[in-house]
Amino acid sequence: MPFCLLLRIKGIVKPVPYVLDKDLESTIFINFSEWISAPWLQGLVASLFVYIQALIINRIAIKHRLSKELTLIPGLIFITISAVLPDLLTLSPQLIGASFIIIAVSLIFETYNSTDASGQIFSSGFLIGLAGLFYFPYYYFFIFSFIGLIIMKSFTFKERIQHVIAWVLPTFLLLSYEYFVESSKMVIPDYFGPNLGLNNDLFIQDVKSLFISILIGLLILVFVFNYSNYNKQKPTATQKKISILYWVLAYIGFVLSLVEKLEYPHIALFLFPSAIFIALSFLNFKNKIIAEIAFLIMLIISVIVQFDLIQI
Repeated sequence: MPFCLLLRIKGIVKPVPYVLDKDLESTIFINFSEWISAPWLQGLVASLFVYIQALIINRIAIKHRLSKELTLIPGLIFITISAVLPDLLTLSPQLIGASFIIIAVSLIFETYNSTDASGQIFSSGFLIGLAGLFYFPYYYFFIFSFIGLIIMKSFTFKERIQHVIAWVLPTFLLLSYEYFVESSKMVIPDYFGPNLGLNNDLFIQDVKSLFISILIGLLILVFVFNYSNYNKQKPTATQKKISILYWVLAYIGFVLSLVEKLEYPHIALFLFPSAIFIALSFLNFKNKIIAEIAFLIMLIISVIVQFDLIQI
C-alpha cells in the first residue's frame, strides 16, 4: 500500500477530479462521486481501488500458476503503469467497474473442469452486470465471459441461464429501486439510451494521444508474438487461462469502438492483462538484469510524470 500511495501521490496532493457527463454516467457513480466530492478524497479512493486490484491480480497469477515462479511482479507492474498517465490517477467509473471485471475473470478461472461451478458462474455474471452499472461498455464483457466459460469447462444450458440471470440482476434491482422511489432520473432512458452507439470521434488528436496509441499498439504486438512463450511448458489449465486474458484484450479492442467519446480513463481495464503479460515477459528474460532495468525505467517514467518533470 505505501508503494501505491507514493506512486500515485499526485492524484491526492494535486488531484484532478473526474469530469462527469451526466447524460452518460450511471446514477450509482454520480451519487458515489458526489458523496466523496473532495478531489483529494477521490484520489485516495482511486489509489485504494488500484491497490485492491493489484492484490487480486497477484492472487490470480499465483493461484492459477500463470508463471513458473511465485511472484508479486504482476501487481507491482499494474500499480506502476496505472500511474504513468495523470488521467489514470482520478476516480472514474472505468476504474471502479474494472475491479468487478477482474474478480469476474478470477471466478471464471476457478470453473476449470468443475462439475459444480454454479456459484462462480452466477457470481461472475452478477459482477459483470454490476460493472456495467458503473461503466456501460462493461456490459458487453458478458459476451466474452461466455467464451471464457466455454473454454474452461463444459458449459451446460442450465449454467448459461444462471449466468444470464445473474448478469441482468443488478440492472433489474436498480430499475426496481428507482421505480419505487419515483426517481426523476430513470436508468433506461438516461443511461442506456445515450450509451448505445458507435464511436464517431478519432482518439488520435494530438501528440500525446498519438504516443499513447503507438505504445498500446506496440504492447499488443509484443503480447501477440509472445503467445507461445507465455504458454511454453505450462499445463493445459494454465494455457486456457492465458488464452482468456487474450480474449480480455480482444474485448477491449471491440468495446473501444463502441465508446462515444474516447478518453484516457477508458484504457483502465487494458492495464489488467497488460500487467500480467509484461510480468511474464520479464520472467522469460534469461538475463534478469534486463528485466530489472526495464521495470526501473517504467518506475522512473511514472515518477517523472508525478513531479511534472515532463508534461504528458
